[in-house]
Amino acid sequence: MKKIVLCSGGTGGHIFPAISLLKSLSEENETVLVTDKRAFKYINLPKEKVKILNVSSLKKNIVLNIFSIFKLFFSIIDSVLFLKKEKIDAVVGLGGYVSFPILLSAKILNKKIYLYEPNLVLGRVNKFFLGDCEKIFVHTNSIINVPKKYSLKFIQVGNIIREEILNYPNTENKNNEEDTRIIILGGSQGAKIFDNNLKDLIVNLSKEFSIKIIQQTNKKNIFRLKEFYNKNEIENLIFDYNDNFFEIVSEADLCITRAGATTLAELSI
Repeated sequence: MKKIVLCSGGTGGHIFPAISLLKSLSEENETVLVTDKRAFKYINLPKEKVKILNVSSLKKNIVLNIFSIFKLFFSIIDSVLFLKKEKIDAVVGLGGYVSFPILLSAKILNKKIYLYEPNLVLGRVNKFFLGDCEKIFVHTNSIINVPKKYSLKFIQVGNIIREEILNYPNTENKNNEEDTRIIILGGSQGAKIFDNNLKDLIVNLSKEFSIKIIQQTNKKNIFRLKEFYNKNEIENLIFDYNDNFFEIVSEADLCITRAGATTLAELSI
C-alpha cells in the first residue's frame, strides 16, 4: 500500500477535485489531503486524513509580503518534516499556492510528483514543478503555455467531477415559477466584477422582467448585496457556500460565471 499526499488550494475549484481523487485513491492507498483552513467548509473527512498548512499568497503590500514569505518558509520546513515522518511515497498537486511548499518538499526529498491541471492555461505552481513531475493529468492536451518537451508527460483525463453531481438524479430545469432565475457564480472568494458591475444591469432587468437573483460571493459581501437587492425589490438568495448547490443550479434558467474549469465542467454535467 502506497502513502500518497494530495495537496491543493482551499477554494472549491481546487478542493472538490482533490476530495474526489482522495476518495478514489483511498480504496487501494493510504491518503492524506494537505490544504488550508478555507477548505473546512467543503470537507467532511477524519482529522487524520487532513493536514492544514498556514500559508498565504504573496501580497502587493511590502510588509504583508515579508510576513507571507516567513509563513512560506516555515510551511516548507513543516512540509519536509511531515513527508519524512509519514514516509510518503508520492505527492499529487492539484494547484493553488498551498500546494507549493508540499511539492517543493517532495522535490527536496526526491519523492514522486504528479500534477493535475484542469485549465487551458497552466497554473503557476504546476508550471514551476512541470520539469520535476512524473506525469501531469490534464483536461486537454492543448494547454497553451507549456513547452513541447513536456508534452510526453501529459495524460488526458478530462475534468475530475464530484460523485454527487455524476449521480444527481435529475438535471432537468426545475423552475416552475413565472420568474426567470439567474445564478451568478463568482466563486467562494467572490468575483468583484460581478458584485460591483452587474448590479445596475440587474436592476434595469427587474423593471422589465420578473427575476430572481441567486448569487455566490465572498462571505463579507453577503449583507451588502442582499441589502441592495432588497432595497430594489429584487428577490434574491445570496451565499458564499451552500450545501444545496445542486438543487439551486437545477432551478436556474441562466448562469453567469467567471468560467473556472471545475465550475464549467460541473455545469455541463
